[in-house]
Amino acid sequence: MSATCGLDFERRLSTPSSAARRVIGEALRELGFTITVDQLTRVEAKRGGMVGYSLMMKKQMPVKAVFELSPDESGCVISAHLTDAIKTIGKTWGVNRQYQEIFDEVQRRIDTGLAGLDQAAGAAFDAPRFWSRSGDIAVLEHTNALTTKAVGGAVGAADRALQGQKGTTPSAWKGVDSVRFISEAGTAVLPLAETQSDLGIAVMIASHPGSLPPDSARDVEAFAAIVERQLTAAGGKATQVEVSEAQRPVFEILRLQSRIRSTLPLRQMSICRSCRNEKITNPEYQAIAKRNERIGDIVAGVGATIGKGGISPTFVLGQVFKLKKLDPAFVCSRCQGMEADERIVTFCPECGELQRDVVLKSCAKCEFDFATKQGADPVWSESETAPEPQPEAAPEPDAPATWQAPELVPIGRPAMGATGGKRCDACRGEYPNLWRVVITTDSGFQERFLCGTTPACQMPSLVAAVKA
Repeated sequence: MSATCGLDFERRLSTPSSAARRVIGEALRELGFTITVDQLTRVEAKRGGMVGYSLMMKKQMPVKAVFELSPDESGCVISAHLTDAIKTIGKTWGVNRQYQEIFDEVQRRIDTGLAGLDQAAGAAFDAPRFWSRSGDIAVLEHTNALTTKAVGGAVGAADRALQGQKGTTPSAWKGVDSVRFISEAGTAVLPLAETQSDLGIAVMIASHPGSLPPDSARDVEAFAAIVERQLTAAGGKATQVEVSEAQRPVFEILRLQSRIRSTLPLRQMSICRSCRNEKITNPEYQAIAKRNERIGDIVAGVGATIGKGGISPTFVLGQVFKLKKLDPAFVCSRCQGMEADERIVTFCPECGELQRDVVLKSCAKCEFDFATKQGADPVWSESETAPEPQPEAAPEPDAPATWQAPELVPIGRPAMGATGGKRCDACRGEYPNLWRVVITTDSGFQERFLCGTTPACQMPSLVAAVKA
């Protein structure tokens, strides 16, 4: 579903994109967001839900944040898109003021962190652009109706919360079933899941290079950024990536490390920023324990409130809000600090020694060779026996491409209907003339050709609307 309102801004820094990504991640977590996609060129996060929206609780209203990072020779460019995440409630009038205040808070916190990396750039940041598809109508007109809908679906919302989050695959990558890497050494065809695993290793290296030389860490980050951009541009189809001779060692490192990690236990180490005390947790155990605790809260509470009048809606809402994590995510057992640096660690399968380094080579204690554990499975298959790339299907004439800025969207032509008229992209009716507008979407900016005869066919344009 398209967003109702949003805030867009762009920031250019003279610092590496990895530093900007770290600052953005810290700011989002501090603001209570859950990061759903964490990659070198894209960070996605969400906060709140429909129950919070129904009660107009600012900290729990549904918000989606997308940050696109583009490294260049002088530093990096960050494109930020903040939108509401309101779902299946029909028209959403009267939320502009509330969401503008929420977006402003997030934007100020992000800008504060980025300005700390580049003070000169921070002093000249452009003002953000707020946009909305709906008018400014008093919230109280619909508060009661929305609350009723939220209460009716509260138990369902609680159940969905217990099922865990959706996958962390970016929406632009959905439909990509395989990625074909081509080099002079041969071809490697990987499912999207394995490609994402390799990119996850790249993110870990960019965050904590460890013993890897700085030049090698930069090569890993640069190659992973190329792969991410290729996946985004694939349009949901199988794609291929050309791997140069200079990039081939990077790809092979990522492949090997991904295979090694898949056979070892995964643990999360939190290092207190105040006293540097370390705490190791098992994410899988934490998820199971959290789910069991939530089930106990809901089952016990709902059972105690069933009577002749049924389940109390107020109580059900209270139980759903108990699912929100009120305690801090980290508390240091030594100094009770609540801020920590996090990293992924594992253990040597031979002697159990803690392995802090991202790139696993050999155990410092028993000299166990991690690469040996993987055997001699080749990374590349022979070029002549490699499967042929799948032919790309012709794009639909009414499926517009996405762009990273509204002014960059080229002027196209509306699709023609069966009777010779110009077809509206919203109602699919045919008309002598349409209005060409540019709107924002989850993946970028697109043009639309609209008749303007109904509210559904009237979308605010980010550039001057023109007749087509």
